[in-house]
Amino acid sequence: MIGDGDGASEKAYGQLLLPYLEDPENAFVVSSDFCHWGRNFQYWQYCSSADFTKLRSLSPHGGSHPDPSEPPIHEFIQTLDKAAFKAIESGVQAKFVEYLHLTENTICGRHPISVVMAALSLLSDRSKAPEVVCSTRKQKFTFVRYERSNLATTTSDSSVSYGSAYATL
Repeated sequence: MIGDGDGASEKAYGQLLLPYLEDPENAFVVSSDFCHWGRNFQYWQYCSSADFTKLRSLSPHGGSHPDPSEPPIHEFIQTLDKAAFKAIESGVQAKFVEYLHLTENTICGRHPISVVMAALSLLSDRSKAPEVVCSTRKQKFTFVRYERSNLATTTSDSSVSYGSAYATL
């Protein structure tokens, strides 16, 4: 079980998990929701593109913000989550950590995901060493399903996203 951390400590925890990941008798399960958006979660980030440097808050507490329609909020949430999936699927833990710093996306399992990404990356690096005889293909995540609890259209809506993925060795 993993609570909180930063990119560097998550990489260190990945190093600790490496011997267990190398054992084919072991399996790891990482469970996480993805974006928690809206009044129930105090996260109202939005932008009209995938340029997350232009994120702005639609918080109803910060003044008058009209509910955007292009794209609708739920489409932006999907864009936000799909960018997280892309960072995770890259297999590069630093990309995922950078994504989280930029977006502050409310992915509740971000720390365990980052730790496993770090461990998989270390395993991949180790498998490239000449003295180790094992596959040289990169271990990575593949997302296979995406759902949202609600297709949010206004700042009074709330939504939680869910993604399913698996990692191969």
